[in-house]
Amino acid sequence: PVYMAGPSMLWLGSLLLLATRTACDPGRPRLVADLPAYLSTADMLWAWNASASAIDPLAPTAWFQSAYIGNGLVGAMITATVAGTTTPSLSVGIGRTDVWACSNRQPIGTLTLAPARGQLHQVQMRLVLATATLHINMTTADGEVISIAMLVNAADPTGKHGVLLANVSRPACSARALAWAWTANTTGVCANKTVDHATVAAAWGPVEVYTQYTGDGTYSTAITTVSHACDDIIMLAVANSQRTPTPAASKTWALNAINASAPGNTPDAILTAHVAWWADFWANTSFFSFDSHGVPGATKLELFTHIAGYRYASAARYTMHDLMGPWGPANTTQCIGPWCQYCWDMNQQVMLYYPTPSNRGPLLAGPALDMFDTYLNGSWAAVYGSNPPGGQTNILWWLANMHRFCLNYGDNARLVRALLPGLRNELQHSSLKKGPDGKLHVLNCRSPEYPMSPSTDCAYDLAIYGWAAQTALAIAERFEPGDAAIPLYKDIIANIAPLPVDTVTDCWEIAVDVPFAKPHRHYSHLLQLYDLKTAGPADLTLMRNSLDQWWNITCAGPQAHGPDYGGDDECRGFTQMGMALMSSRLNRSAAVLGNLTSYLALVGLPNGMYGEEIYAGHPEQFAPVSESAYGAASAVFDLLLSSSPWPPVPQTGEANGPGQPPQPIRLWHAAPFQNISLFRARSEGALLVSAVREHGTTPWTAVEAPLLFDGTGAGQPVSFALYNADWVGVTSLTVVTDQAGVTSTQLGPGHFLVSGLRRGGSVALVPAGSSIPASFDVGVPAGRNATEFNAWGSRFVYTGELP
Repeated sequence: PVYMAGPSMLWLGSLLLLATRTACDPGRPRLVADLPAYLSTADMLWAWNASASAIDPLAPTAWFQSAYIGNGLVGAMITATVAGTTTPSLSVGIGRTDVWACSNRQPIGTLTLAPARGQLHQVQMRLVLATATLHINMTTADGEVISIAMLVNAADPTGKHGVLLANVSRPACSARALAWAWTANTTGVCANKTVDHATVAAAWGPVEVYTQYTGDGTYSTAITTVSHACDDIIMLAVANSQRTPTPAASKTWALNAINASAPGNTPDAILTAHVAWWADFWANTSFFSFDSHGVPGATKLELFTHIAGYRYASAARYTMHDLMGPWGPANTTQCIGPWCQYCWDMNQQVMLYYPTPSNRGPLLAGPALDMFDTYLNGSWAAVYGSNPPGGQTNILWWLANMHRFCLNYGDNARLVRALLPGLRNELQHSSLKKGPDGKLHVLNCRSPEYPMSPSTDCAYDLAIYGWAAQTALAIAERFEPGDAAIPLYKDIIANIAPLPVDTVTDCWEIAVDVPFAKPHRHYSHLLQLYDLKTAGPADLTLMRNSLDQWWNITCAGPQAHGPDYGGDDECRGFTQMGMALMSSRLNRSAAVLGNLTSYLALVGLPNGMYGEEIYAGHPEQFAPVSESAYGAASAVFDLLLSSSPWPPVPQTGEANGPGQPPQPIRLWHAAPFQNISLFRARSEGALLVSAVREHGTTPWTAVEAPLLFDGTGAGQPVSFALYNADWVGVTSLTVVTDQAGVTSTQLGPGHFLVSGLRRGGSVALVPAGSSIPASFDVGVPAGRNATEFNAWGSRFVYTGELP
């Protein structure tokens, strides 16, 4: 099929106007890539026959084949309904991340779209990532084409209501071409959900309002149609007044949200603000691109990562992203299983891997961290109800994610306000017990989800307690030297039992006398390798052996694919994501790419999402669980750029210890690609790194030192170390900056220390003797595999078997 560019309506004329950055001072990089053109290669495409006697296999009939849009609060999932029957149509399932009842998120309802005249025959859809707009062409059996452009307003000024806007063209200015019907969800996990339906008169026509009641307030959906030249514009808003001082206010809020006559709320104004928001999002999000290097799936992987960024921004900007976002399986029915809740377990934590390097941490991860702050300060129940995080060591893993965020964005206030008190509390109430050997042990422990009896000194517990004590001590010594718990931190560091090691295989064990021996998709016994990264050079053999053992038992052996545990295969997307991240830390580029491209080929779903069976006992219940997709996206960043978490507090110019430089930022360390572009990726130390690789060499690298999270720090000295294997033969660097006193010193082959930079400034580094570019431009490199462009959507035919 020929995929359309979208409806040709004047009000959509600005959809692809995106800005790029310009450089104004020496040493500052500039993004010159044509972002709309580049992102168009990642657009997802669908085309199917809606009137065939049997369901077209390309028809998106399930959540994992669907198109999806959202504004970080309200989402719409678009699927084909009753395909292959006499009444084919489109289903627009509406969800909102903060509508809760009985501890579960509640689907809102479904907007059904069908031709007003004739029967639907064919459908084409294109999800334009650049503007987060879904373009639809519905063709009837009579040849009439109905063009629709659909979005959820990303620039909602209140942050309270999401407005879905669907612009429907009327061919030749004919009568209304599209019929719609709303079905409110009444089959959620809370029984007897009544619906109060009212028709309210408005200046432009009637508004249908549906208000639903829960035990702690109401939520309302308002729908109307506004005529606009030869177009009809459907406006739908969902307002939520649960857990607010005005629990019955949602009806008024929903009506106000679609008041098309209010200044700034006309369809044109909504569109303009929406396009501007997404233009800013892409222009300020870390950009990368690389050649395919002859690796099948490499370009598809690159585009998959940008789709993940689009999805995250569409799912989580006002509240925390639960494991499904504002979408879910069959949004007209109840949300089944644990994943439409805030699980607070390892799945939720892995979702926080992606926002940090993308330079969008405050926007995407900030809501989750703010919610977690309420747990730490005791206000969770008052704000969010009675479903707080659980599991002590999972709390510490959450704090590890908070710590990473603070290091990358210079959020020192959160280090002191939330992280240190959280660490202190968990360590003061830890399960560590002093044994007769004088060591601190964990008794009666289990490694999460690994099939085992209770044992002693689980690696999971020891690793995270050890990390917590080291981190708490470092923060306290810098920010709160009077912390009364400092002796406790030092005692744990000095006396915690070592991680258990199987002396036969020279691998880390699950626990004392519990070797890793069964296929297991999780890596709770390897947190010290990733993501705590507390294992160091002295543990290199253990790191290599343990990763190899995990892969061999879980993904390589015949026992990996069978009912060995729980009835489903253990080598899952979560596994391959984790293996890719660990392989990146060990500079195993082939293993990183192998795991990630295998992930896409074996368990990646047609629309870039990820899902698993909810429980082994209910294989028919297949639901979104987003963490593996976001973890895989973060692994792509990690193979291009990584940095060490030690020292565990942001540096202000001091060395890592007496005479020791900061741990290096590693560039291209696990990337086999010969042509790479990287723009403003976040690294620890609150730095932004840009670079290009051309034909296997790096002509320059630029590092910016932006202000800290709270906007302070201007002029503070910054030092950083950089390692690049392309510069192993380089003995000195030329420094390009407008700041005086910036120097570079070689520490070893390919390893340089840069000192004297001050916050707010930027420095470009060029191998001495090489020509200095007139500007440090980042564009799209040559060598991408065009056959993998637009690989997501209905080009991917799902077989119907669970991954």
